[in-house]
Amino acid sequence: MDQLEAFAAFLAFGAGIDWTGELDGYDWNGNWRAGIDRRFEHHSMISAALRPAAHPAEFAAAADTIRTWGGINARIQLPDLVAFRNSSVVLAGGPAGIGLDDARVAGVRIATASKIYGAVDPRVWSIYDSRVGRELQRRVRQHVQLPADTAPPAALQFKMPPPQGNPPPPAPDPKVGVITYHAQGRSGFLRASHVFRRVAAMLQANGGLPNGFHHVDQTWQAYHIEMAMFAMGVP
Repeated sequence: MDQLEAFAAFLAFGAGIDWTGELDGYDWNGNWRAGIDRRFEHHSMISAALRPAAHPAEFAAAADTIRTWGGINARIQLPDLVAFRNSSVVLAGGPAGIGLDDARVAGVRIATASKIYGAVDPRVWSIYDSRVGRELQRRVRQHVQLPADTAPPAALQFKMPPPQGNPPPPAPDPKVGVITYHAQGRSGFLRASHVFRRVAAMLQANGGLPNGFHHVDQTWQAYHIEMAMFAMGVP
């Protein structure tokens, strides 16, 4: 079992996480149901904006709506917007042909970018912001059980997107730390999305999503895992 698969299995069954309880604690601009609704509204917008006949302004408007929902103050400049659209076209093809450090996916401003990438297909691609990165670092430390002064294996080093705050809260694992260059953001996003899909699949195979949590989908999906990780990832 490779390191990411073992980590996914740990998250699903070995970390003591009450997944539905944590999902119930999601409260960004509403509860978890509202969060799912927004993700699929954004998906409809991005899907329309990626049509070959769509005007570039459609993608810009969709991206700005997502940025505002995500609480991001800094507007998206044109070079990043072009990079995000090109990356979204790649991601729309699904994960089969995309590596875990695929250079076709832009890693700039990943906390912003991943909110757009997640809208390409919320069942496949996950938001990777500072709270999600923070919780991944915490859970990796719980999983690997190495001395604090020893870095985890490279495959499990989820660099945290820079958090907001004055001063910003530090990363929980100083041996991994915060993203300092774009490739780290891309790799974190792609690996987190992969892990969350695997956790969802494992939970689904082990009894499925409880009836009280059926909303849009009746099975565990990557977005459920990402939202629960976000809920747990407070500084």
